[in-house]
Amino acid sequence: MNDHAQTGDTNISESATSQISAFNGKKITALSTATASACAASGGTVVCWGNSLTEDKPTPPTPVEGITTKTPITSLSVGVDHACASNGTSVWCWGQNTLGQTTSTTPAAALVKLPAHKPISELATDGYTTYATCSDGAIIGWGNNGYHQLPATGPTAPPTVLNP
Repeated sequence: MNDHAQTGDTNISESATSQISAFNGKKITALSTATASACAASGGTVVCWGNSLTEDKPTPPTPVEGITTKTPITSLSVGVDHACASNGTSVWCWGQNTLGQTTSTTPAAALVKLPAHKPISELATDGYTTYATCSDGAIIGWGNNGYHQLPATGPTAPPTVLNP
């Protein structure tokens, strides 16, 4: 199915296929998909396609602006309407921030201020909440707290260590 341009082709049809030209001849260092969106990284560049993470419309493969790193992106995670990327030392998130999932006031990629810990090993999202696992075993979570999945008192939570 290609109802949100998940294949990278904005010609919406069930049989659409395409290649992501931004990655021709380049090594993919991270990949993540969600129901209607996908993002991939090569080096310090992230490209996303499918359902726009900022508005409900099909989007062709588009480089994410605002990620400033010369170190390769090693982890990506796409949520319902946001995504995050890490190069092991920094995390950037972009898209909608309706429940604190990007920690930013703009849909552009912005650096997430995390509590001090060892390097980031992996990112994961469960819709509107993002988690980062660190090489020291810590788990940091932020975003939606509607089901009390984060140790906070409100409906959203800033980056918080879950296992101090």
